[in-house]
Amino acid sequence: MKSKTAKVLHKLCGKAIIQWVLESVIKLKPKTIVVVVKYQAEDIKKFIKSLKISNIVFVTQSDIYGTGQAVKDALESVGNIGETLVVAGDTPLLKATTLKKMFVAHKASKAKATLLTTKIDNPTGFGRIVRQNNKIVKIVEESEATAEQKVIKEVNTSIYIFAIETLRQFINKLQNNNSKSEILLTDIILYIAKIEQVQIVMNNDKYEVLGVNDRVQLAQLSNYKYLQIAKQHMLNGVTIMDPKTTYIEADIKIGQDTVILPGCIITFPCKIGKNATIGPYSYLRPYTQLGDGGKIGGFVEIKNAKIGNLSKVPHLSYVGDAEIGDATNIGAGSIFANYDGVEKHFTKVGKNCKIGSNTVIISPKNIGDNVYTGAGTVVLSDIKNDEKVVSDNTNRRI
Repeated sequence: MKSKTAKVLHKLCGKAIIQWVLESVIKLKPKTIVVVVKYQAEDIKKFIKSLKISNIVFVTQSDIYGTGQAVKDALESVGNIGETLVVAGDTPLLKATTLKKMFVAHKASKAKATLLTTKIDNPTGFGRIVRQNNKIVKIVEESEATAEQKVIKEVNTSIYIFAIETLRQFINKLQNNNSKSEILLTDIILYIAKIEQVQIVMNNDKYEVLGVNDRVQLAQLSNYKYLQIAKQHMLNGVTIMDPKTTYIEADIKIGQDTVILPGCIITFPCKIGKNATIGPYSYLRPYTQLGDGGKIGGFVEIKNAKIGNLSKVPHLSYVGDAEIGDATNIGAGSIFANYDGVEKHFTKVGKNCKIGSNTVIISPKNIGDNVYTGAGTVVLSDIKNDEKVVSDNTNRRI
């Protein structure tokens, strides 16, 4: 990633890559989740601990490189009976339903190993699935593949299920006699397939099982996921005029009949009510709440603010650290000046207010109900219910 941040901590649609993976794995209700760490281990462990997953065990990989060694180190923290799922930590779009499908196939076939594959038109960089009589023989890494093997489009996704006793039986056979001098888990399939049943589950959605190796791939998978999120909201009754230019992060609640215009960014955690309108080109930062029938217009930024039912922030405004009551209108170009250079401050605006264009509210302030401010007003003190406030800005002709 060419970054000071560990790859699995980079974010995709509002969540760290590793968080997406863990959330899918958790749905299978595993007895133990072993996370193998090495590079920037403490940062990764600190983040995962913040997710408060009860059955997490961390294992630091030894100085021997490769996926095979990672699994070997992880085996010290699991039992001797049952199945173990091996998942790459950089596959953020992997679904729990796919993993459950793998387990069903694994048990039905009484396999000792099951792996997830997919087909890619340009498989460069992926391990190829080599079959004989439609049965898997081995996985060949790109660096070791022959010209004939490189044209194979079925590739390994680095997602496996193993019978634990079989995994323990063969894991020590792995050697680092390859061009990378790494102990590769892919080699274990060659040993198992000779004497045991190996099951393959084909996944037709290649994006779901792709890993992230650089920022280009991160952007590709992010765009794919953003479109999936937008599609789900649309199926739930939200109008998104242009999903390709709308970026809604995961786990955001949006009410029915809300309309989102092009160019909007809506971050987690935000909550949008019913029959609302957002955009175009607006930025809803974390902890934004918009009530039913509310409006956030064009080129508006909202941060940590609760906006009431039927209230409007029509255009060219910034609202930060605030609460706005029902049926209030914030005029164009208004600013909630919430930062004094040291701390953020909170402002409350009541219901049925008319805040004039280009009003600047110097937080913290308490503005009552039915308040009116004239255009260009600078609010320097609290305003009581039903008051009208204007700044005495006179024109001078020179």
